[in-house]
Amino acid sequence: MLKTLIQQEVLLAARNYSQWLTPLGFMVLVIMVCMISFTNNAAVAADILPALLWVSILLASLLTLPSLFANDAEDGFISHYVLSPYPLLPLVITKVFCHWLVHVLPLCIAAILVAFGLGLIKTTLLTLGLTFLLGTPIVSLLGAMGASLTLAARQSTLLLPILLLPLYLPVLIFALGAIHASELHLAIHGYIAIIVALLLFTSVFASLIATISLKSGVATCSG
Repeated sequence: MLKTLIQQEVLLAARNYSQWLTPLGFMVLVIMVCMISFTNNAAVAADILPALLWVSILLASLLTLPSLFANDAEDGFISHYVLSPYPLLPLVITKVFCHWLVHVLPLCIAAILVAFGLGLIKTTLLTLGLTFLLGTPIVSLLGAMGASLTLAARQSTLLLPILLLPLYLPVLIFALGAIHASELHLAIHGYIAIIVALLLFTSVFASLIATISLKSGVATCSG
C-alpha cells in the first residue's frame, strides 16, 4: 500500500507540475535577485552563495507544506487510514519521503547546478551537496510536523513560517559551518555528525508529533 502511495504521489506531481515548478521558480528568483545585488563585489557574492542557496531552499520548501496533508484530509483519506487497522506512522513517513523526493530534491539539484554555474570550487560543492542530502530531509520532517499541527488552522500559510523557521536554524547553522570549514580545508566530520544526529532525532520526534497530531485532529472531527 505504501508503495502504491509513493507511485501515486510521483504521478500527481508529474501531472500537476506547478506544485514543484512554483517553488523552483521562487528559489531561482530569490538567488538571482540577491546575486544581482552583489554584481560589483564578486568576493562577497562567493562568500554568501552557500548561505543564500540554503536559505532559498528553506523558503521555497515552505510553499509546498500547506498541501502536504490538506488534500488527503479533505478527501477523507487520513480519516479512513486512522480508523483502519493499519498504523499511521508509516503513512506519515511515506508522505515525508514523497515530499522530499518530489519537492525538495529538485530544489537541491537546481541549487547545486546554480552553484556549479557560478563557479563554486569543487570541494565546497561536494560539501554543499552532502549537507543538502543529510539536511533537507530534516526540513521535510519538520515541515510535516508543522503541517499536521496547523492542518485545522485557517491561516496555516501564515503560521507555518512562524513555527518552522526557528526550528530550521540548527540544521542551517551546522550545514553552513561544514561548508565554511570545507572552504578553509578543515575537517567537517564534526558538523556532519551533528547533522546526522539531528536527522535521527527529527526522524523520530517529528514523525511521532505529526502522527499524534493527525490522530487527534481526526478524533476531534469525529467527536
